Amino acid sequence: SMSTSDEIASSMGNMNHLEENLPTFSLAEVREHSDPSDAWIVLYDRVYDVTTFLHEHPGGDYILHDVLGFDATTAFRSTGHSTDAFSMLETYLIGILPKNERMWNNRLIW
Repeated sequence: SMSTSDEIASSMGNMNHLEENLPTFSLAEVREHSDPSDAWIVLYDRVYDVTTFLHEHPGGDYILHDVLGFDATTAFRSTGHSTDAFSMLETYLIGILPKNERMWNNRLIW
């Protein structure tokens, strides 16, 4: 069976066709949404509006407060989230970083 990282890599691959249609937001723009009432995060170069997700986060909303407005990829990975956790976020996907700010594009390092 596939490892979690393989599964996430494959679900990210499935999302790649969407990227052309996604609006781009810079890290500076994401940074302006660092309040629980207006909360964006970056995960694997994709931008998510998690404002309405905060209270649904199984690990509690407060634990996300430190990463609001930032790239949360390292925190997400180090917590050992499941593939389900990653796919839960698809609903909240609003954009992608501009190409020059992407770290994970075509370089899935797990």
